[in-house]
Amino acid sequence: MELKTFSDYQKKALETNTYPDDKGLLLVAIGLGEEFGELVEKLYQNRDLYIVTENPINGCHFQINMDKKAELIELIKKEIGDVFWYLAMNIYYLNVENDFIICTAETNNLDIDIFSYCFSGAYFKYLGLIKKRFRDNLKNDKKCKCFLKYLYANLLAICCLFNFNIKEVLELNIKKLADRKKRGKIQGNGDNR
Repeated sequence: MELKTFSDYQKKALETNTYPDDKGLLLVAIGLGEEFGELVEKLYQNRDLYIVTENPINGCHFQINMDKKAELIELIKKEIGDVFWYLAMNIYYLNVENDFIICTAETNNLDIDIFSYCFSGAYFKYLGLIKKRFRDNLKNDKKCKCFLKYLYANLLAICCLFNFNIKEVLELNIKKLADRKKRGKIQGNGDNR
């Protein structure tokens, strides 16, 4: 499977979507936050797997503990893939153009706390827009898309930080979900179902 664009990924991801059209946007908007929370939880639970050192110029510098890198990579890759899936589904249900580009962000310094706060703030603003969409029947697609692009850029930065190939993360996610679908395990709980 060759993914050239995020739209290609979205088309494959849609094959594993089981949400009903009438509630889809609401459910995937909530799911995006849930998966982001799981990603942050993995980052914080596994702080011993990476090293944060002080950098007098820009604050913190983040380095992977190379002895435990393989363990961390698998945990984080799976969670990032799940966040990307929910992001793709939000784009789909909003019915906005998917012109998101698969690229590499330029960063080698990213404080996990700052990432968490920035992502959380943008996500909560996005949820507010979704609430107004349902409550007030307010079409705010441009604003929603702007927040989704901001969340997407943050995910790209995390991929860069861990030196992840974004296409590989997306392909791994599709493979995992296709396997779950084949086994009838799309719905349910747990990373290893």
